[in-house]
Amino acid sequence: MCHPKHWVAAVRMKTLVASVAPVLVGASLPANAYGQLQILPLLGCIFFAVFLQIGTNFANDYYDFLRGADQDRKLGPKRFVAAGIISPKSMHVAYRIAFLLAFLIGVFTCWVAGVSLWFFPFGILCIFCGYLYTGGPIPLAYNGLGDIFVVLFFGFGAVEGTNILMSQAHNLDWIPSYSTSLAIGLLINNLLVVNNYRDFDTDLVSRKRTLVTLLGKKAGLLLYFVAFLCPLSSVLCTTKVPRTIGCAFFWDYFAFTN
Repeated sequence: MCHPKHWVAAVRMKTLVASVAPVLVGASLPANAYGQLQILPLLGCIFFAVFLQIGTNFANDYYDFLRGADQDRKLGPKRFVAAGIISPKSMHVAYRIAFLLAFLIGVFTCWVAGVSLWFFPFGILCIFCGYLYTGGPIPLAYNGLGDIFVVLFFGFGAVEGTNILMSQAHNLDWIPSYSTSLAIGLLINNLLVVNNYRDFDTDLVSRKRTLVTLLGKKAGLLLYFVAFLCPLSSVLCTTKVPRTIGCAFFWDYFAFTN
């Protein structure tokens, strides 16, 4: 039986900042504009995002193993199914449980916040896309769509979704901040660019089509630096609270990728 420490490691705790940061930024937008912040809906958004990320990480471990993307991988975090530490069946069950917990937390959060019923299909779409990232007949990560997915869902989806929910929870008008959403989405996507650059050779062998394998490693470096520098100017030009949280995430991200 797999030791609990292996499950903790399979969660990939460092990647969870990619879930928490956009939620904090999204919640800070109405808080900064109106000076109001309800803690319980915010915690619900955070835990929904965290379990969604955990489910996606488990699903990636499982489906990358099935597709042979983790064979002979020597760099990066350990993949526990490919290493034979966690059985494929156990990981398959684990990612479903994580997605189920995300769904239940999302339902509870919507109920507590008293928000629009449109958040239910949005939450289901987020979970479905977490599965489709490496699962399904046309996995996003294997067809050059992974970067678009990350920018849309970790940027616009997470930031503006939280912004809308927290605004509705306070019966306030939604004030979008698309530049902030794009900035966070690009920063988080650079974590994916780094991983894809590192896994360039093994991705070629397994026919995993990422932007780096499609455009080449030099283009990957250019994409990294463009997406690294452009959001900084956007984040620094936003209001005080998003700027503070955004910069904190920026430096956490810098330390993580180095």
